[in-house]
Order: sequence, then C-alpha cells, then structure tokens
Amino acid sequence: MTTELAANMKQWLFNPFIYIAGSRALSIGVIGALLSALINTYSNTHFDGALDVHFHVQRNIKVPIAENIISLLSLWIAFLLIAKFFTKSSFRIIDLFGTVALARLPLILLSLLGFLPFHKLVSDYAKKAILQSGESIDFSNLDLSLMAAMGVVTIVISAWMIALLYNAYGISTNLKGTKRWLSFVIGLIVAEIISKIILSYTYPILMG
Repeated sequence: MTTELAANMKQWLFNPFIYIAGSRALSIGVIGALLSALINTYSNTHFDGALDVHFHVQRNIKVPIAENIISLLSLWIAFLLIAKFFTKSSFRIIDLFGTVALARLPLILLSLLGFLPFHKLVSDYAKKAILQSGESIDFSNLDLSLMAAMGVVTIVISAWMIALLYNAYGISTNLKGTKRWLSFVIGLIVAEIISKIILSYTYPILMG
C-alpha cells in the first residue's frame, strides 16, 4: 500500500496529465497563470521570458499579467510548431495547450519567493555596484545563507516545472525517444526567443 501511495504521489507531482488534460487542464493552468500574475504584482517577481524569473520592483500591474500571458503563448506556439514538424501523427491541440498550462503551476511558488526581503538587498547591492549610486550594502552571514538556500529552492522549482513541461509535451504529442527530448529542447529554446522578442516590444508600451 505504501509503495502504491508513493507511486501515485510521484505521478501527481511529475505526470498529473494522465489524470487531468484537455480543457480541464487548460482552465486550471490559466487560472494558475492569472494567480501568479496577481502575486507577482505585490511580490515584485517577473517572469520575463518563457523560462526566466527575476525579482525587482514592479512598475505597472499590467506588466506581470503581460509577462505571464506572453510566456504561456510562447510555449504554446513553439511546442505546437516543433511537434508538428517532428511527428506525422495527429494529436489534440487542446491537450497540448492544457497540459503545458498546467505544467506551469509551480511558478506560483516562485511568485511567493519574491516576498522575501533580501531580494531588495540584492537589487540595492547591484545598483550600488553597477551604477555607483545609493548607500553601501553589507550582507550578514544569515543574509548570504538565506540567499544561497533560496537560490537552491529556485533551481529545484524551475527543474520541477521543466520536468512537468517535458511530460506534458510528451504525453500530449505522443512523441517518444530521441524525437521527444530533442524536439522538447528545441521547443524551449524557440519559446524563450519568441517571448524575449515579444516582451522587448511590449515593455515600452506598458511602461510608456
């Protein structure tokens, strides 16, 4: 029973798409993206790319909303195009879009990390180092330890999301083996490029 419970927990953590897909997964994923955008507004967290997360001051509530939408759309577009290129079999687009959206739910945890106070310390230190402005910043051993710990947490959460994206992509497109992981990596790269290009044109409009 314990082994079965552990197996079920592993499925829910890394491959929930065998239970939830299609429009249901899409609905949950979109709600999660909107929740992330709302939290980001107050936690000063930015998803400024399909795979990027940074912490600095928000200027406009429209920015985190746009970042989440653009990042999600970039993944959808990239994975759809790449999957169509790598496979001749048909698959349901709603399943791809839904599972990819659902795979981004761990980003809510990254959104919450922005509430930690030492992110402002890092930002102030960078401003002092690069722009030679502002007051001198000294980090305590506790600050350095917490930053190192949160760096590890950020990497773990990001790796979890990528693992979910990989399983979402594979189960919805039916790609396997070399085609699966190769097309997935290409898709991530293309999504990151698309998101960066769109955001470069979007930021001036939102902040203008």
